[in-house]
Parts: sequence; structure tokens; C-alpha cells
Amino acid sequence: MEILSELNYHIWGVILLLILSITHIFFTIRTKAIQRYFLKGFCLSFKRDKSSFGVVSHFSALTLSLSATVSTGNIIGMATAIAIGGAGAVFWCWVAGMISMATKYSETLLCLKYRVKTKYGDVVGGPMYVLEYGIGQKWLAVVFSIATIVVSFSMGNMTQSNTISFLLENNFHISPHITAIVFTLLTASCLLGGIKSISSFCKKFVPFMLFFYIIFCIIIICINYHYILPALKIILTQAFSTRAIGGGFFGTGAVLAIRYGFSRGLFCSESGFGNTPIASCTAQTKNPVRQALVSMTAVFWDTLVVSTLTGIVLVLSIFKNAIVIEDFSGSTLALNAFNAIEGIGPVTLLFGLITFAWANIFGWYYCGEKAITYLAGKKSILPFQIFWFIGLMIGCVATLDFLQTITDFFLIFMILPNIVSLFLLHNIIREETENYLFENRLDTVSSNFIPKTKNPSK
Repeated sequence: MEILSELNYHIWGVILLLILSITHIFFTIRTKAIQRYFLKGFCLSFKRDKSSFGVVSHFSALTLSLSATVSTGNIIGMATAIAIGGAGAVFWCWVAGMISMATKYSETLLCLKYRVKTKYGDVVGGPMYVLEYGIGQKWLAVVFSIATIVVSFSMGNMTQSNTISFLLENNFHISPHITAIVFTLLTASCLLGGIKSISSFCKKFVPFMLFFYIIFCIIIICINYHYILPALKIILTQAFSTRAIGGGFFGTGAVLAIRYGFSRGLFCSESGFGNTPIASCTAQTKNPVRQALVSMTAVFWDTLVVSTLTGIVLVLSIFKNAIVIEDFSGSTLALNAFNAIEGIGPVTLLFGLITFAWANIFGWYYCGEKAITYLAGKKSILPFQIFWFIGLMIGCVATLDFLQTITDFFLIFMILPNIVSLFLLHNIIREETENYLFENRLDTVSSNFIPKTKNPSK
């Protein structure tokens, strides 16, 4: 763990931040600022291409993707960024979210173009198929799949169930052992029905979760409307200033605001990670560009709305209640900031943390299942499910401080192969975009499946 922690510190500190930033900027330019088509993607998310290949609607695929990205990091991670980088971190998180939309679009487009239809009739896709069929590097596809399975268990399973158990014990005095049994059974009832059951749950639960969290945050902002303009002024000022919100100095405050705010935005959007396009490949879509535009809107909801609103609420509370941010860690800062808002503050925090954690479990389960299916075929699903539910129970009752170290390390082996495929196939991304979007052919039906004879799912 000490060796991995040291590696993570150096790689996540500068190297990956630089790689992801360059990737997002490159694909923003290469796609001619695809972000400007956000409204088109938003409208497409409510349409359904029933006659096209796929299993679920655009909207269902979008909510499944969102469930894999929206997590407790949208709250605790944002608080950590503010605690270290000051209020200006909120602004840089927003900037990172804006440019990362282009990468989300690009990786989803490729995964849809190289998805396959198995002999069982399942529609599957993801970076592992792009790596094998797009650039002919199956060994990288295997590396990506193994890393996805590990991260799905560490970050998407045990970390999230541990968070839920901890919150229920501390706020409602519910025993972790009771949580482990009830929570696992409740989750299993939704997961065991397959993709249609999972997407049906996410289609209802994720919009409900996001709607109420956003409404709660807006109510908090409206209640404290006297402090809105001062809070926004501090966010913009601290984005370029050395002065910290708590009244002290960080020395290189602007640099820290950029680093931690920008990295928070990159991590929240998960653009370039390769996990959410796996969920997007379930969509019924006439061509890859349609669902890629829809998938791009996930970054808007996850980073530009949820994380930004959370950041504004935190800064507003810190400003109003004169909380000295240097005195707290991210989790403690979030707790103090939300608790300082009478009535709705603690409810908003608890609701956001529990629902975000639970939704994340469903999204990462699907990613992990498709990764192990790629490696070992459909026969591997049952053993994977058994270990998944065991992991949920362990997460509820055990102390798992080492999981973040493992997660950060294996995420590297998801991100790097995925980004390699993006750069090697950037011309295909540009060609597909020009063919369907720039030439107004979004309604054109494209047969974008690899032939069944090349299907690795035994």
C-alpha cells in the first residue's frame, strides 16, 4: 500500500492531470467544439430509435451512465477541492467539466461504432472492443477489462456500501450488520433482472435523485440569497487570486485552486476513464453520433450542475458562517458547511450521499459485469454476481481505508489504454462527426456492429 500510495501521488498529482487536460483540449478542437451541440444532445435523450440495434432507449442509457459517474465524490470531493484550493476551485471545476464533454463524446462514439451483438442477442461494447477491433491490441483490451473489474469492486462496490452503512449508523443508529443484509437483498432484487431491470431502475431512480438534490441546493441558495453575489464574487476572485476564502493565504492559492478544482472536474466527469461508454452501448441508436451526443450531456448534469451547485452551497455556507476552511478535511468541511444551514442543510447532505452512493453501485456493477464477460464469456456472470454481493456485505461492516489507494492505481490502467485508442482513432471520430452531424444526417441509419464471427463472448 505504501508503494502504491507513492506511485499514485506522483502519477495522479501531475502526469494524469496533464494527460487528461491535453486529451480534453485536443478533442474539443478536433470535434470543432462539440460542446455547442449540447442542446441537440439534450433533445435526443428524450427520443427513442425503436427500429435500431440496441436494448434500451437513449434516456435509459444516459441514466445508467450517470449512475456510474454521480457519486459521493460530487459532494466530498468538491469540499476537499475547496478546503485545499479555496473557493476558486469551484470555477476551475466548471472549466474542466466544459472541456471534458468533448472526450466523453469521442469515447462514446468509438465504443458505439465497435460494439458487437453476441450470439445470445446481447448488445455489448466498451473500450475493450475498441482496443481489440479498432487498433488491434487485444492485450490492452485485457488490461483495461481487468482494471475495470478491480475498480468496480473497490470504488463502485465496497467503498459505496461502506459509505451508506456509515451514514445510516451515525445518523439513524442502524447496525452495519442489519444494513449489510437488507441493503444487499434490496440491491440484488434490482441487479439480478439483467440490463432491462437495471436500466428500468436507473431510469426512475437517477432522475428522482438528481431532481431532489438539485432542488434542495437551489432552496438553500434562495434562502441565503443575501450571500449569493458575495459568494460568486469570492469564487471568481479566488480563481485567480492568492487569497483564500478563510482569510489566510495558501502562498500559491491560484495554482492550488486550478490544480484541485480542475482535477475535481476531471474526476467528476470521468471523461477518458472508459467506464460510462460501456453503459451507453446498450442504447438503441440509428448511428454512433446520436448516442454520443446524448452521453455528452451526462457531464453537464454530473459536473456542471451537481458539482457546481454543491460548490456554491459550500462556499455560501462558509462565507455566511465564517467557517475557516484550513481547519477541516473535505468530509468535515462538507459536514460543517451543510449542518450550518438550518433545517434543509443536513437533510440535503444525507440525501445526496446515500442516494449518490447507491446509484453508483448499479452503474459500476454493469461496467464490471461487461468487463468480465469480455474476458471469460457469459458463464462468468453468476460467479461475478456472487462475489459482488459478498463485496457489498463486506463493505458495510469492514474498515476499508486501503480501497482508495487500490482504486487510484487501477484507474490508471483504465485511463491510459482508453486514451491511446482515442488518439489513434481520432480521424474516425472526426469522420463520423462530419458524416452524421455536420452534414445534417443524424437520422441516417448506420449498421455499426462488428460481425458476429468476431464476437469474443463465448
